[in-house]
Amino acid sequence: MIKKKNTNYLLILSIYIALKPIYLWSSGSVQISDLFLMFGFMFLVVSKSGKIKLNLQSTRLMGLLIAIVFYQTVINGIWTFVLGENLLRTSLYYIFNMLSVLITLMILQDSDQASVAKYVLMGCFISIAITSVGLFLRIGGIRRLGFFNNPNQLGYYALIILSLLLFFFDSAALWQKLSIGAMSIWAIMTSGSKAAFLGAVILIFLKILFGNGRNDRTMNKLIIQMFILFAATFMLYELLFSNSSFILSNRTLLFVRWRILTLASENDSALGSGRGYDRVFEMGHHFLWGMGEGAYSRFVSMNGLEAHSSYVTILVSYGIIGLMVYAKLIWEFISDKRELKNNLIVLSGIFAYAFTHNGLRNTLLWIFLAIMFSFRYGKQQEAFPNRGGLLEN
Repeated sequence: MIKKKNTNYLLILSIYIALKPIYLWSSGSVQISDLFLMFGFMFLVVSKSGKIKLNLQSTRLMGLLIAIVFYQTVINGIWTFVLGENLLRTSLYYIFNMLSVLITLMILQDSDQASVAKYVLMGCFISIAITSVGLFLRIGGIRRLGFFNNPNQLGYYALIILSLLLFFFDSAALWQKLSIGAMSIWAIMTSGSKAAFLGAVILIFLKILFGNGRNDRTMNKLIIQMFILFAATFMLYELLFSNSSFILSNRTLLFVRWRILTLASENDSALGSGRGYDRVFEMGHHFLWGMGEGAYSRFVSMNGLEAHSSYVTILVSYGIIGLMVYAKLIWEFISDKRELKNNLIVLSGIFAYAFTHNGLRNTLLWIFLAIMFSFRYGKQQEAFPNRGGLLEN
């Protein structure tokens, strides 16, 4: 019989997720959830007698992560010297997220997956419930904020929570599926974020179409799947095109409709000039190693502004070398043979969002990736037999 070890440590992740939507200070600053995570890290290290011990697979992953963060810091340091403008501040985000991956791996390598699902889902429910209180208080204008500083933060956060729910979908109770799912979708819609909304649509439809990515569907499951697909398609059509009095009388739903239907005509929807993709053509001979992350007044495209794309940010800032290493890193996080399709499905919305926004600095994303990795390499094979793909340490 497999013992469940150190499940109390899972409270660190659960509370972090619960605190994530509470922004007390300006964007880019340390928030209350980040302070708690660092306190949790210190507590974990002290409780383990000052030892940071990982299994072999996690050690290799951290080696790759440390290498890319070191490379980014070197590139930013070189450009800080060349330009006389500090680019090293951006490296702090990646260092912090590297530590968040480390603490997640330390916690999860000694936790059975059933307990991980329980605590993460608990954190997600409390977190999105707190967010819903902010939405109920109508903080913000037509584009709500919740307790975030801007609506895009709200939309992206809600998309990650929805993705986490679908990752743990088989473990979630019915009330969790309904409550977390409904509150996440409503948060995305009230944020008015086009990228988060389209990411959620892609995520939901792929999950309906392909389930967990395995060929284990029976005829009954297929019939249910087709019914859900039809219902989802009907609701999307109603939202975007119907003359339903319910839609027409709801300010938020009408705003979402307008945002999506006018997407092609808005200036910021153009990938080249509106999202910074044209910046790639300004790299010149720095294409291999990149131009550092910051000092955006150097660029003609979106002069003075950060590129609104994770992919462009990595390529322009750290070159082909950085892009290839990041691709390798993400692959290491998600490439469990048995779970790869499901991992790609539940990350599809986030990957789509990254085309038009830079979401790499969000710590919750990196914790999510670390959870995926830990489900690939863990101690308790039998704790979650339907998933598989776990190795004994």
